Amino acid sequence: MSEKTLTIDRWSPGAASPAPVPSPVPTPLDLGLIASAFLRSIPAALVIAVVAGGISAGVLSQTDPVYEVNTQVSLGSPADTSLDPQTLETLGPLYSSIANDEATKDIVRQRTGLDDPALTTSTTSVPGMIEVSARAGSVGEARNVAAAVVESMSRRSDYLYSESTQSLAEDVERRTAAIREQIDNRREEDEDADVSDLEGQIDMILQDTRDERMQHVQPIVLSQSDNDGEPVWPRLWQTSLVVGLLVFLLAQIPLTVWKLRRHRRADALWLRLIGHRYGVDRESALADGGLTPLAEARVSTALAEGGDVLILGDVDTGGIFDAYDAERLHRAGWLDPWWREVSPPDLQLGVVVIDKGDRRANLADTAVERLMESGVPAFVVVRSGKRKANGDGAEDRDRS
Repeated sequence: MSEKTLTIDRWSPGAASPAPVPSPVPTPLDLGLIASAFLRSIPAALVIAVVAGGISAGVLSQTDPVYEVNTQVSLGSPADTSLDPQTLETLGPLYSSIANDEATKDIVRQRTGLDDPALTTSTTSVPGMIEVSARAGSVGEARNVAAAVVESMSRRSDYLYSESTQSLAEDVERRTAAIREQIDNRREEDEDADVSDLEGQIDMILQDTRDERMQHVQPIVLSQSDNDGEPVWPRLWQTSLVVGLLVFLLAQIPLTVWKLRRHRRADALWLRLIGHRYGVDRESALADGGLTPLAEARVSTALAEGGDVLILGDVDTGGIFDAYDAERLHRAGWLDPWWREVSPPDLQLGVVVIDKGDRRANLADTAVERLMESGVPAFVVVRSGKRKANGDGAEDRDRS
């Protein structure tokens, strides 16, 4: 494990151990770290988004097209000055509701043969103006639906006017019957009797009735548009683009979290994650099988101060620390039980070394965690360099 046979007393779980050193408090939220993870997740999210958009386009391409015709309907002629804006503003919602009721839908079914006609109506900012939107499997069918709606509104207008006129006539007859009876009684008593006052009452009732009479308003089609004959659904490319964009944004969330929590490749992002998680010093630099410059300096300082140093990972020191007591320099693999050979309180520094691009970063992460939980100051190194043999005897690629 060390460069020479260890002579220090071994520390075991049964022996007395110092009080545990608490883990370092994580550093504040690192927005740059999140941004880096987000950017690294973009390629995978783009692939998912393209697949989702392609599936959406494939499904929509099998959907029957839907065409829409928009019809502007005016209640009465816009040039008719007898229709005041207040009356038109009142009649607008009434006729809009007529166009949506079951009686109108029955007429549409009879005229077009569509069991479930798709139509909507709404009032506009212009008093007495109604917009009717009809959708169907072809422009012709949509026009027929709109025509049937206007026909229904016209029929209902005639019916409402007729009912209103009849109701007012009955009301006039009821109110004037008693007055006419009084006139007849006076003239029976005196043929020359003055009945002008009673006749005046009748005239007033008739005048009031004329003022209350509902105006006969006929719906008139002012304009009609059919979206230039293009279907309004499906919008193949627009919908697929929206689906792809939405899936991209949704996929970025778990992918970014995964990059932050499950990043297994040793690189700059992993090194930054380690620093954020454990608050340890770190370095990424060129080192051909040995330690990086700053790591060498840290090890030399610790050895010069009489402390023990533990190096975890495959490192060839090349005799650069021969000037120090070799028994104080210990080396082991990431997951080796180094605490059985050296007491953690005796260690002044623990160095964890991994090559750039190594996919076993989770093992190095475990080594750092064990050092921190044992109270050993840790220094993490991501090393780039030429091709070399790893601790398992296999060769790693050049990670420079």
